[in-house]
Amino acid sequence: MNLLSTSIELPRRLRRNRKSSAIRELIQENTLRSSQFVAPLFVVEGNSERQIIPSLPGVHRLSLDFLMKEVEELYNVGIRAVDLFAYIPEEKKRPLWQRSSE
Repeated sequence: MNLLSTSIELPRRLRRNRKSSAIRELIQENTLRSSQFVAPLFVVEGNSERQIIPSLPGVHRLSLDFLMKEVEELYNVGIRAVDLFAYIPEEKKRPLWQRSSE
């Protein structure tokens, strides 16, 4: 018996899940809101610093003053969470991935 060519005979079409907007919202699979997003932000020491990240076109490392403006813009469009990635210059790194105490 070929399962791909078998059809199921239904007495009527199952439309009960589409009758009201409340039911449709309840059973829909994906709904994304801006409040569910997490924005990755890359931080660099200093003031008025905006460094291009060569491996990520269009993405920059930002100093705290620019970072605060960026967070405010994200908040205004509904994004409520950020993930911060700090940049540590090579001269401040130690072999065991610890920051030097300066």
